[in-house]
Amino acid sequence: LGSYGSVRVVGMTVPQAKAAIEAHLGELLEKPEVGVAVAGFNSKVIYIVLDGAGAGQQVFRLPFTGNDTVLDAISQINGISPVSSKHKIWVARPAPADCGGAPQVLPVDWIGITTQGLTATNYQLFPGDRIYVNSNALVRADTAIARLLSPFERIFGFTLLGAGTI
Repeated sequence: LGSYGSVRVVGMTVPQAKAAIEAHLGELLEKPEVGVAVAGFNSKVIYIVLDGAGAGQQVFRLPFTGNDTVLDAISQINGISPVSSKHKIWVARPAPADCGGAPQVLPVDWIGITTQGLTATNYQLFPGDRIYVNSNALVRADTAIARLLSPFERIFGFTLLGAGTI
């Protein structure tokens, strides 16, 4: 509220927040009346990180609804990418800031969830969770080799073209 201070309205309904703000301002002003509108909600999110096998990463930010599982979240981005490993997927769950503990890493059995209907690793997600989908090791190696050899291929190509032209 600028120079009038601040009012904590977390968890309140719009009418409750309006009353709290008016009560706070009532200490400074005579019969204040305010209008309160929600500009945004679902501020809690989960993230999905897809490794691009040496070509960067894609990060998707999804609103947290309270009922999402790993399969629900990945279905919202239309599945994993063609370079993704079905064997290297996990949920990284940050530890609460006030307890100072280590984050949890929960492995996901993607094949079990999708082809066998197993639910043991189809974890229910919490705000701040990150689903990491690693890339296939062979695709990653292919990308690294291609990046290493590409300049030499270009040089040899120009050399061969020049020799053929001469």
